[in-house]
Amino acid sequence: MKINEVSKMYDITADTLRYYERIGLLLPEFVAANGFRQYSVDQYLQLEIITTLRRLDIPVADIQHFMTHKSLDTLQALLAEHQSFCQKEIERYTAISQELQ
Repeated sequence: MKINEVSKMYDITADTLRYYERIGLLLPEFVAANGFRQYSVDQYLQLEIITTLRRLDIPVADIQHFMTHKSLDTLQALLAEHQSFCQKEIERYTAISQELQ
């Protein structure tokens, strides 16, 4: 599939896909001489992981690390770290909310 088809399928912009390509996070299977990018099933699976982690607001740099060191341990550590970060943010905003009251 071409970049616009993939972007519509995953509800992300073509610019986001180009950014992922530029930083080496998601490389298309084939880039034609005219610049058209073709994605394979492998890229769809990778993009499913990337978009799921982005929906959880996990930073792209952390996703890059996971994608280059894929393992259950790495995923569990990534999710635990992000959960801890989210909990701290909840506590911070709760404190701010209490001060405002």
